[in-house]
Formats: sequence, C-alpha cells, structure tokens
Amino acid sequence: MGRTAIKARAVASMLAGLGAAGLLGLSLAQAGQLATQGGPMIGAGTSSVTACAPSELELSHDVEYSADAKGYVLVGVGVATPPLDCVGSTLRVSLADATGARIAELTGPLAASGASLTLADGGSVSLDDVATTAVVVTG
Repeated sequence: MGRTAIKARAVASMLAGLGAAGLLGLSLAQAGQLATQGGPMIGAGTSSVTACAPSELELSHDVEYSADAKGYVLVGVGVATPPLDCVGSTLRVSLADATGARIAELTGPLAASGASLTLADGGSVSLDDVATTAVVVTG
C-alpha cells in the first residue's frame, strides 16, 4: 500500500470522526429539525399548551335564607359555562374564615354546561363566617 492510500484513509477517518462529533454536538433545537426518509422520526422541542386559569371562571355563591341561623347561609357554589380549556377539569373551592381556617371544601367536575357544587349532607355555612373563597382547577 502506498503512502497516498494511507493518507487518504487517515483523512477519511478524520472527516468521519469530525462528522460524528458534529452530529453528536447538535443542540436539541437542531435535533428537532432532523428527519429520516420513510422511517421513524426523532425530534425534540417545546410546545405551548393552554391551561385553565381559575381567574377565568365566574364563580357564583348559592345563598338562601335560614330561619334556624336567622340569616343567609351559603349552601353551594356554581360555575356557568366555563372556558373550553377548563372543561373536563376538577373544580375545588375552599371557603375560609377571617383567620384563614378552612370552613368547607367543595369538589366536583367541570362540564361544558358548568358545575354546581353543594355542601355535603345539605349543610350550610353562615355568610358572616366566610371571609375568603379559594378556587383551584386540576386536570
């Protein structure tokens, strides 16, 4: 084998090594642009998804007069027509007093038609006791 053949092999090996190192050094953004012809695809990247924000919900308090309590009581909460990105989620509403102690919690699904959550066992909470309402949407 002549010197020219050895040099050519050395140069080809060096170029192949550089090509592999360059391919391995791709960033995720560059790798996401790679595709193969007719085979499985490999990619990477980011995408945005919409999430339901509790601030998008119009929460109503279901209130009625109680002769026993001699005043108005809260018996449930409702949401009418939530945004589409909220449909199928779970709604959790916590009612707390002025000290921040939880008085009651209501949980239920958010359907396209909305949600109507009532206190367990026909319970009620005096409106005078409710200082804050916290809303959490999951799922």
